[in-house]
Amino acid sequence: MHFACDTFNGLQDVSAADGRLKNGMFRGAAKTQVEEILRDYKSRVVEGYFPDCSPLEMRDSKFSLVHIDVDTYKSTRACIDFFWDRMSNGGVMVLDDVVGTVGRLGAWKAWDETKKKPGIKVIETNQSQIIIRRSAL
Repeated sequence: MHFACDTFNGLQDVSAADGRLKNGMFRGAAKTQVEEILRDYKSRVVEGYFPDCSPLEMRDSKFSLVHIDVDTYKSTRACIDFFWDRMSNGGVMVLDDVVGTVGRLGAWKAWDETKKKPGIKVIETNQSQIIIRRSAL
C-alpha cells in the first residue's frame, strides 16, 4: 500500500529552528489533484497534519520505503519518529531537500540527530539523505 500524506495547506509548524521558512509556504496542489495522479496505483491520500492524521491501517503497517519532504524540524522529527520502528529490516528512508538548501535548517537538525543511530547505513547526496535500516532495533 502507498500512502501520500499532506496538509494541502503548506507548512504548519515553523519554529525558530527553521530559519527563513514561514507557515503557509509551499501551499500547493489540492487533494483531488493528488488523488487523480495516484488513482491507478494502490494509493491512499491522507489529508491533515502528520502523524495526527495517520489512519489505523498506517499505524499497523511495516514500511520498506519512506520518502519524507516536510522541511521543518518538528515535522521531520515527527515523521522519523513515526516511521522508525515501523521500518522493515533493509528498509529505506529518504529525506528530501535537507542538505544544501537554504532555509531547511530544522530538517537538517532532525537528519543530523537521526544519522547517528546505530544499525543503519547513511548515504548523503546533494539533494537527498538516505538511511538504510540494517537491523530491527
